[in-house]
Amino acid sequence: MAASSKKYHFASLCAIIALGMTGCGSSQSMDVSTTNTPASSPSESATLAYDPADLREIYPADLSITELRSLGEQVVMDDLVEAWEEATDEVCTADLFYSDTHEAERLRCDDHTILSVYSSATSVKRHLEDSDETFREHDIAQGQLAGQNWTAKVDEKLIPGLYNELGGVRVQLGY
Repeated sequence: MAASSKKYHFASLCAIIALGMTGCGSSQSMDVSTTNTPASSPSESATLAYDPADLREIYPADLSITELRSLGEQVVMDDLVEAWEEATDEVCTADLFYSDTHEAERLRCDDHTILSVYSSATSVKRHLEDSDETFREHDIAQGQLAGQNWTAKVDEKLIPGLYNELGGVRVQLGY
């Protein structure tokens, strides 16, 4: 399952940001001054925050690839990690691995969390459909937050906080 693995320590990356270096894995440079400059990703901008009251629930069969593509902006793994760290007040220290089956980079920040960034909305849809089938076979039900190119399998209580930062939709799996 894991074609490659590298140590992923988000705190170190954030230290680089604090020194004014290139922003967490993106090719865009981030201004760490206190001036109000436009942010380069959803988790860096208050103007892109989503209201948890607007969080919708949907089943995989009812979620189209077109709708997935319309769910906010594409994110990178650092955006997911930053949102998770904000929601938990913990540092995600995990091994990054790649899933060939779903064309995704994945991190397991704790026993309840798998953050995934996919190559496309089609890969997200395929992952959600496969997970739904597996959950149904094992009589398990769970919600995951999904966006244009990502999913977050997290403790249910974290979903509103992640949604506030990233947007997306709660996909009900196994119901």
